[in-house]
Amino acid sequence: MIFAEPKLGNLNGILAGLNSNVVQGTTATGSQTLIVSGAKINVANLLQGQLNGINLTTYDNKTVSWLNPYAFYQRVYNNIKDVSPAPTEEDKALAERMSGTITIRTADCYQIKTK
Repeated sequence: MIFAEPKLGNLNGILAGLNSNVVQGTTATGSQTLIVSGAKINVANLLQGQLNGINLTTYDNKTVSWLNPYAFYQRVYNNIKDVSPAPTEEDKALAERMSGTITIRTADCYQIKTK
């Protein structure tokens, strides 16, 4: 999924479930890899009446992560010494929202009704 809509606020621009890797060098000998792996959603328990049964996992049954490539490259720009124009506070805040994990829960008002 690609979330691309200004109305989404901090979620605008994130990628989830796309099987992509971004590598960021952290030292002369190492690197940090940010992985957005595939995602699968299990709604079978929800359909059987278990409200807490929804889960979103990778194909290896691990927690699904997301990545915002724009924030990633903003962080690269922010780390350039004496760059002009200098990053704003908004730019710095965006760079902090580079990656994270995803969880799903039903809305408090959601009720399962059976026929």
